[in-house]
Amino acid sequence: MADKYLPLPKSGRGYKPKDFILPPILAEKKEAEMTYKGFRGYMPMVGHLAENGLVVYDEFRQGNVAPSARNLEFIKQCERQIPKGKRIEYLRADAASYQAEIFNYCEEQYIVWKRQIRHLG
Repeated sequence: MADKYLPLPKSGRGYKPKDFILPPILAEKKEAEMTYKGFRGYMPMVGHLAENGLVVYDEFRQGNVAPSARNLEFIKQCERQIPKGKRIEYLRADAASYQAEIFNYCEEQYIVWKRQIRHLG
């Protein structure tokens, strides 16, 4: 299946996380909280690399956690998981990461931020 999102540039100097926000998942457990989509479930976040799909960090959040909550902390945790001497060069994420603190951090760290855009059609 072809990648349904716009590609990131290729480079050998660093890593490029790809799609770190996932949609809520349905759960029938009574411990599951109501999601913004109106059903009980969870809000997983997964940070993985565009080059090889390797997962560098994940969080399994309750369904009532806002998709925009603690995204910068999540990005920093992803960075701590990659090998020394490598760095994140490009960050692609959905609209929940459209936050000034993330833009500022990316600018300070020389990370190119790209909004995840789905191809139409």
